[in-house]
Amino acid sequence: MPETNKTIKVGWCISGDMTVASSRLQGFHVHKEFLQRGINSEIVASDFNSQHTNYSGKLLGLARRLLRNGYDVLLFERPNWMMYKLSLWCRLNGIRTIAIRCDDIPGEYDRYFDATIVPTGKLKALLSVRRAFVIEDMIEVPPKVFKNNYAASGERLKVVWVGHGSYRDFISQYLDRLSSLQSISDKVEFVTISKGNWPTHKWSLDTVFSYILNCDIAIVPMPEGQQYVAKSANRLNMFMALGMPTIASPLPAYESFARHGENCLLATSIEEFALGIDMLQDQATREKLGYHARDCAWMHFSPENISTQWLKVVERVISSPLQSQMAAGLQDRILAWIFNI
Repeated sequence: MPETNKTIKVGWCISGDMTVASSRLQGFHVHKEFLQRGINSEIVASDFNSQHTNYSGKLLGLARRLLRNGYDVLLFERPNWMMYKLSLWCRLNGIRTIAIRCDDIPGEYDRYFDATIVPTGKLKALLSVRRAFVIEDMIEVPPKVFKNNYAASGERLKVVWVGHGSYRDFISQYLDRLSSLQSISDKVEFVTISKGNWPTHKWSLDTVFSYILNCDIAIVPMPEGQQYVAKSANRLNMFMALGMPTIASPLPAYESFARHGENCLLATSIEEFALGIDMLQDQATREKLGYHARDCAWMHFSPENISTQWLKVVERVISSPLQSQMAAGLQDRILAWIFNI
């Protein structure tokens, strides 16, 4: 991996821990790639949003660290209000800051941060952020972990879904409706992977990929609604990187790489998902889609390619003139000055 400017010092405030997908994909993994490039990158705080919900001595101590450690830029992943305040105090002391947002959570990003990074163009439009950069999520699948045997896993093909627990009601009802269709009812077994006690398999970063690879087909159906249209491609690119033949609801985030019938199948209804599952009863079709899917995913979403885009944004923000400040109150200006003494 090529090295770059080693004088850059980057600090991270990450909302969750390694069990939170956005914190991994838009925080920890990018930090790791920066380190491999020789960047001076540090996780200053993790699991931030559960530890810092209001003003405290711990928060003020963190503010002092941020201002005294000589960072060129600070990145705030999924910022809560306390991250907004930290960003304000840092910017009052000449430190550039970047917000990272994965969902449609409104906020005054242009007022509190020098730039904002989002994973999709639709999300950028929904948030109405002027200084926003679109960077898709990277693959977190190890390069040597992929499907290499497309023979059926059993008498019934295993169809796997992976997702956040907030999809529980949607996916439970969706799979019930799929199971009721006579065309596939006796041909498949559904596997669900998520946190909590409701899925067939409990999600863990240590086991999720092996659970998926023990299945034959992956599906990514999505509910309707504006908040879902802006979702990233991270679940589809995960399945594709694993070489899984996958059927997915079409999202704008897929338009640049998903090719129906070539590297995945796109379906807009229960009936089309059922037709896709029926088509993938054929081993040769599963194998063709799986091989093409893996090649496509690694070409578009490799950690090296995606982290290059992150680095370009960081360097651009550092080299750009400091953006005009919002009208900070006297209390914030005094605090920002005190923290830097």
